[in-house]
Amino acid sequence: KWDGGSTGLNATTARTSLGLVIGTNVQAFDANLTDLADGTLTATKVQNGSFFINSAGTNGQVWTSDGTGAGVWEAAAGGGVSALDDLTDVSMATASAGDVMYNNGTNWIRLAKGTDDQVLTLASGVPSWADASGGGSTPDVVRAYRNGNLSIENSWTTVVFNAESFDTGNDFNTTNGTFTAPVTGYYQVNACVTIDVSNQFGIYIRIVKPGTNIYSYGSSTDVDGGTERVTVSDIVFLTANQTITIEAKQDDVSYSATGNENETYVSIVRVR
Repeated sequence: KWDGGSTGLNATTARTSLGLVIGTNVQAFDANLTDLADGTLTATKVQNGSFFINSAGTNGQVWTSDGTGAGVWEAAAGGGVSALDDLTDVSMATASAGDVMYNNGTNWIRLAKGTDDQVLTLASGVPSWADASGGGSTPDVVRAYRNGNLSIENSWTTVVFNAESFDTGNDFNTTNGTFTAPVTGYYQVNACVTIDVSNQFGIYIRIVKPGTNIYSYGSSTDVDGGTERVTVSDIVFLTANQTITIEAKQDDVSYSATGNENETYVSIVRVR
């Protein structure tokens, strides 16, 4: 018993008598273990030191280190979670050159690039690429002319411009002299018909949409015969796929329009 009697054991000599060595057989007293006995260690015991987080930082900062020294609080590269200014902190494996990003109110969405001359449109707050309508792309330009003489009667005759100087959008039909609008818009139309005449009479030209005379021009009557040119110029509103033609007539029995690139021609360009 622990009474110092025949065994000689007491509180002072018990550990030595039992052969227990502190640090080898038994744990020495440690204030930190005592602090941890309730399951929680005081914060100051882990937040002090060269490589520990030792302050709260500010909203939006991140804890960073250069790998050799103590960490520090810094603003996140690319704006962090509280600011997204230049998308440098956004990575998308499927992104391609020309793609755009937009926010749907919750997430950032990647919109794949469109094709040449398309424009970005908005419907119900959602952007998408679409073919330009009335603007936004390089307008098609047409210049066609009459190759070979064409008989002009004393009733309205469609002038079939059967050759082209250029037609950037393939919008003009040289078989029937018809221009088809590729998109809705306003088109500048200029046309000229040249006729060699021998009598005094009137020559007329007009721009025609299906069933509608857009504009008519009557030339001065030729007195002594010779070359007579009649022109027309106007801005015509066309919806996509609507057509126009040029018609001409004269007051005599029949004459021929001169077939030449600089004498009998039409030019068309969308202006808006």
